[in-house]
Amino acid sequence: MNSFIDILQRAGSAPAAWIVLGLLGVWTAVSLYRLFRCPIVNANARVTQEEARRRIGAKIRHPLSFLVLMLIGMVMAIIGLFDLSKPDQDPTLGFLMLVTGLFLTSTLPVRERIKDAEYKVVTAAGDDAKSAQVLALRREHRQLLAYELGILVLLSVALIMF
Repeated sequence: MNSFIDILQRAGSAPAAWIVLGLLGVWTAVSLYRLFRCPIVNANARVTQEEARRRIGAKIRHPLSFLVLMLIGMVMAIIGLFDLSKPDQDPTLGFLMLVTGLFLTSTLPVRERIKDAEYKVVTAAGDDAKSAQVLALRREHRQLLAYELGILVLLSVALIMF
């Protein structure tokens, strides 16, 4: 346990930790902005019903950027874990890579679920189905914010306390 506290103390004193914290804060602020300005929830969709049906029915629904970012997040988390296990190396970079990798791998799937929920709102038939899909879309937005704010607050507390 003392070595983990030592890692947190060294990571908190590094300027790179605060830069990563700021970037995660900006990422979370963009998610909050998207919640309030979601074009689908505000009935301002730019996607046609045919295009939304095509995207929902596609065999490969996620873009290549999702795969690349998920792989980058996993690799960063694994490298960060291995860097933290080395006693003779500065753990700051490993800790930051671990946190960033976990942030990416936990939030990117929710972002894809938000896109799917947006397409389902566009293709919903009837007012009741559309209102149910809008509620599901808002729930996905809130879940994304909960993940991002949770990680951001935990990292902030860890860096401030140590």
